[in-house]
Amino acid sequence: MSWEQHLGNRATESKEMLKRATGTDWTTDDAAAHGEKRQKVNEDESQKEKKLKKRKVVLLMAYSGKGYHGMQRNVGSSQFKTIEDELVTALVKSGCIPENHGQDMKKMSFQRCARTDKLWMIDDILGKVNTHLPAQIRVLGFRRVTGGFNSKNNCDARTYSYLLPTVAFASKDQDHPDGSYRLGKGTLYRVNELLSRYRGSHNFHNFTSQKGPQDPSARRHIMEMVCEEPFIRNGAEFTVIKVKGQSFMMHQIRKMIGLVIAIAKGYIGEDVLERSWGEKKVDIPKAPGLGLVLEQVHFDWYNRRYGADGIHEPLDWSQETEEIAAFKEEHIYRTIVQTEQEEKSMLSWMATLPKHNFESTASGANSGRDAFQFWSLHFNTFFLQFEMQADKEKDVACAVNACNKLFCVLLERGDLFVGQLPTEEEMLSGSYSAEEKYRIFMHHRYNSCKDLLLELISHESFQVKESALVTLMKFVSMEGQFPLLPVDGEEHYNFPRELLRAVVDQLLSQKEDMALLISRFQEFLEMEDVRYYVMGSVSNNVGRVMDKAKGAVLPVYQNNVFLLTSSITMPSQESELSNFLVKQAAKQEEWKAGKLKEHKRVFERMWLIFLKHKLPSNMYKKILVILHDSILPHMSKPTLMIDFLTAAYEVGGAISLLALNGLFVLIHQHNLHLPVYLVAAFAKRLSRLALTAPPAALLMILPFVCNLIRRHPACPQNICTMLFTEPCDDPYLMEVDDPAQCHAMESSLWEIQTLQKHYHPDVAKAAMAINKPLSEEEDDISELLELSTYELFERGLKQKENQAVPLEFEVATQLLQGSGGLLGAHFSLE
Repeated sequence: MSWEQHLGNRATESKEMLKRATGTDWTTDDAAAHGEKRQKVNEDESQKEKKLKKRKVVLLMAYSGKGYHGMQRNVGSSQFKTIEDELVTALVKSGCIPENHGQDMKKMSFQRCARTDKLWMIDDILGKVNTHLPAQIRVLGFRRVTGGFNSKNNCDARTYSYLLPTVAFASKDQDHPDGSYRLGKGTLYRVNELLSRYRGSHNFHNFTSQKGPQDPSARRHIMEMVCEEPFIRNGAEFTVIKVKGQSFMMHQIRKMIGLVIAIAKGYIGEDVLERSWGEKKVDIPKAPGLGLVLEQVHFDWYNRRYGADGIHEPLDWSQETEEIAAFKEEHIYRTIVQTEQEEKSMLSWMATLPKHNFESTASGANSGRDAFQFWSLHFNTFFLQFEMQADKEKDVACAVNACNKLFCVLLERGDLFVGQLPTEEEMLSGSYSAEEKYRIFMHHRYNSCKDLLLELISHESFQVKESALVTLMKFVSMEGQFPLLPVDGEEHYNFPRELLRAVVDQLLSQKEDMALLISRFQEFLEMEDVRYYVMGSVSNNVGRVMDKAKGAVLPVYQNNVFLLTSSITMPSQESELSNFLVKQAAKQEEWKAGKLKEHKRVFERMWLIFLKHKLPSNMYKKILVILHDSILPHMSKPTLMIDFLTAAYEVGGAISLLALNGLFVLIHQHNLHLPVYLVAAFAKRLSRLALTAPPAALLMILPFVCNLIRRHPACPQNICTMLFTEPCDDPYLMEVDDPAQCHAMESSLWEIQTLQKHYHPDVAKAAMAINKPLSEEEDDISELLELSTYELFERGLKQKENQAVPLEFEVATQLLQGSGGLLGAHFSLE
């Protein structure tokens, strides 16, 4: 019977892959594999006297981000260099981590918030790593940590510093553009008094975005905030503000400093601090981001628990204080001072302070309609200028910010028409009141604004792209809280999924690499409802675009899809679904976006739709590397990935090996069932090859064959015990290509019984496992997969013999006992 008839409805590609995995190529593949393994062992033995141990460590890293596209690594996008790209490359080149761990950083337990990695403990780690790093990035120290250490969860607090010119604290009536201003003792005392009021726990919802006054996560604890003594650099005076807190939200520190500067300059009274912690919305200026530096990450609890136990090292960097100060002076402060004096970002920002209405709140700002009627008359002119200045980055960024503030207030006030929106022609000709016409008009302007912002996501300037993306996601949040359409209570509640779908469509560009912007979008993917609807939007977008492509490969588009889908981190438990962009007023627990089962369903659908199409050849490796850790565990039916693995296997080379590994994971962890005759053929061929395999390989092969038999109880029970009087009695045909025709089902594993007399005692012991019924529990072979001949020999030398070795001898009573004795048979006095 043919291979196709045996597998029935299975895809032909799947059959061919399995056939190649179990056909005549076995001998060649095994020989090649053994050859590669022996070569690797020989190389390892010649280069290293012993195997290097992996240890989890914390790296103390200092860097200046100028010239880089942020900190976080964007795998697959070489044109946007980041700090982590340089670090990982240096770790690989210095021999601290293997090369494949550089591609998949999860393999080395890479964590952010101080670096936590699993490294090989080579000699002179710091010197070798820094050799491969540019001068503006340095690893200044490392400490061994416990195996369960997590840099994010074990962090108690963080200390940030903010370097700024002291002219920021000058009165608004004073003008010192030449840098001649000097900070007086009285002003410094007042600034510190204002900063000290931040100490303690407060509601900082006004100091960030996308947080409401009722959101418990907006409450943060500040331990210390102080302005240090000023100093002179390049003729101008600067100072440093340091703030220590348990954790900080986006823009929180910059707004805290911005509000103190506004008070110190006299734009608003000190009472604004108390109002900013209340429930009402307060307009708070955000200081420039140039001077903000992460100074220190604190692990006080970890140090108290493990630092003094005599086994572990405390995470204390006092020994590196001088190196930290030297690096900061050479690469951080110098860059900030030089950039500030060239671009004058602080002076430019201070010029915008008079435009802020510090007294305005959500309930009282612009209470009348006069201001909005002004917008009604001049809106078209505003948007015309918006489009004409699309090539001027700063102008566009200011316009985007203005749209953000304006329409968020309009949405919150309810000044946009709710329901099925009439056209502007219908508005003018219909019997609408002046109030309704106003709301309809403003809603149309809001839609025009969203269309322009969606176009700006493809702008050449990243600053403009980022501003447009953040503003659109702010609109998503506001529309969720103040819906413009009737609520769909059955499935989607009041989440603005159409606007989010439009954002996703722009991120998945077919012409432009959007890696950097997708990396920025990861912040929003941490929210459960955003993640849920993004996955659905990706599925719809991929299906639509790839159907139009009619089988053609779209490298840029498919790379954008991969970057977005691989950025999605799935929760593992229902209790983890707690962070939502839009809070539902009722029945939150019944919302599909709040159910883990629904998340897994759309996650599985998204990946299956994406992977069913032909991919660029270099993308198969990227997906296969993350398949078993990031994709399969979150699918309800992982075996559906068999078609993708088949397509990947056809690519050839290393990708085929990765695809076979994926198939093994499906079999081992997700119960992919194979035909019994196929399992028997595989076990039989492995057993035959075992007759000539080295001991290190046999210690892995023998328990693996036993596990196969355990997992497939339909295999004939006599396959382990049936013997043949002569080797020629074995009906198994080694040279037959088709596993269905090799007669493995009628044969036995006499080869394993033969190995019970192997010269190596560990092999003989392992082979004896088939002499009795196999237990239901499988053997753990994970530690045996990397066992080398050298390690096997070393293990044998370390074993101690507890019993005396029996020796055969005869006690001699005289010199010779005649010719019949043992000595007489071999010795003679003649």
